[in-house]
Amino acid sequence: MLLVMHQGAAHRSRFDRSCHAMEACYSRLHGRFDGCLRQSELLGPPLSFRRPEIELTIGHKTIATAAEAFHTLEELALRPGRQTVFRGHRKEGWRLTSTLHRHGGLLQTHSLDGALSHFIVNLKSVGTPIPFAVDDRRARMEYGRHYGIPSPLIDFSYSPYVAMFFAFDGVRPEASAGEQAVIYALDVTNLGMIWARHVSPSGDPAGTHFNRAYARFMTEFRKFDPAADGTGPATTHFFGDGYPQNELKLFAFPASWNIRMQRQMGAFLYDTNRYGRGLKDLEEFIEKEAEIPGPDGSEPCLIKIQIPHTLAREVFERLELAGIIGTRLLDDHEGAAADVKNAVVYNRRTGYAWDLILPTTTFQG
Repeated sequence: MLLVMHQGAAHRSRFDRSCHAMEACYSRLHGRFDGCLRQSELLGPPLSFRRPEIELTIGHKTIATAAEAFHTLEELALRPGRQTVFRGHRKEGWRLTSTLHRHGGLLQTHSLDGALSHFIVNLKSVGTPIPFAVDDRRARMEYGRHYGIPSPLIDFSYSPYVAMFFAFDGVRPEASAGEQAVIYALDVTNLGMIWARHVSPSGDPAGTHFNRAYARFMTEFRKFDPAADGTGPATTHFFGDGYPQNELKLFAFPASWNIRMQRQMGAFLYDTNRYGRGLKDLEEFIEKEAEIPGPDGSEPCLIKIQIPHTLAREVFERLELAGIIGTRLLDDHEGAAADVKNAVVYNRRTGYAWDLILPTTTFQG
């Protein structure tokens, strides 16, 4: 296994101030905020911070066997003191970015509200039930994302197995020799600190702005929700005044009615940054920001695990043994069809029933 880590820019003074702020932030976040969903399990224990000589950015791991891939992912998922989410891409050239960004749309409240309202009106006009109050902006956005409406949400999973399925779904190793799938392993606790430091003014040695910005990123606020820079008034809901722009935020859980994301152990990143001035997308933002060290100072915030398409058979066999198949993850005909198509790659053990044995047809070519 090859591990490569790139060096980031060394902004020493800001970095030192951020370390002090983070130490204070962790001690204050555990159980402090009233009116919010408490996420002590998600935040993990307070970290001890080191100031390494090299600040890391994105790590890359290349994989040789399916066993190595699963072992690597399980180690990342179970790291103490970190909260890691995963996302799978079938092609290594696909970037970590939202569908809204890929569609080139600048986020404005009226345009996203209008698109989602249009979508819901069309559904209601054909009798499709809507499982939430239609004036709930977050619910509308999550629902629209589920059905393909361009959205600032990037979906992840707490399960590396789920990410592995989506990385290999549709792979045909005989037709894509030499290509690699990619699993993104993102430490969201670390990303929250990077973001909090990014939006905090340089003259914030006490960490007040940093703490508030980190809390806004990490926590599901219901009553107390300060502005991103820590100076604005509290609001009753993150989306109370529309879809905030120039924001990065973790939504740690999907809605109860979002059965697909519940089954996928899903989480979302909300990203409405207008990238420019040398930054293409979220992935490049993480790459170019000075890294925040973890408990042991050895791993970066984002790790890309590259897995050859030629391992598809072994990957699907292991996933099936764990019950990770499209029918269960997608919960509809789309997932069932995905399993049929993926079954040409390996010898399946699922999809049989004693009372549904159909005659076999042999095609004559």
